[in-house]
Amino acid sequence: MKKLIRTVFIILITLFCSSCTKEPNETIDAIVEGTWTIDEMSYKNWEIKGCLETNFLSFYGKTLGGVPRTCDRCDSIVEWEFKTKYNFIYINRNDIRVVFETKNKFFKDTFNVSFLDDVINKSLRMSLDSKTASVLCVKALFPYTKLRELEKVADIEKVEFPKRVP
Repeated sequence: MKKLIRTVFIILITLFCSSCTKEPNETIDAIVEGTWTIDEMSYKNWEIKGCLETNFLSFYGKTLGGVPRTCDRCDSIVEWEFKTKYNFIYINRNDIRVVFETKNKFFKDTFNVSFLDDVINKSLRMSLDSKTASVLCVKALFPYTKLRELEKVADIEKVEFPKRVP
């Protein structure tokens, strides 16, 4: 009887402790969810931010987001796709990726994700880099104190970008 009680007690403590810690994917999903402004974007080493009709990406829910429509002067007229599927893949704190399933050739790829702590502007930046494209984004309406949660599961490089003009 004592052995059974001890076994049940150990199982309950294990369940309790494991429920208190968030998985890295959950933390990253929670931090990434929302709107990100696109500050810089290049495709095949060509600056294309001016080709975007809107300069933001949105991540809502675990599988839905939005990529902006591109204009005709950039050789690819693609409609705004609000229900773009994406998937963040967490290999380890140094290897985080996102895959977009879209018709937009600028985003249809697997991107390596890195997070940057913009210490001057007190903002979170996300860098997305693939073989053909790179995007530098800033998290909109991000409570800077939440950055500590992300530091537990991802390496964050501290950087100093020029002061943003309001």
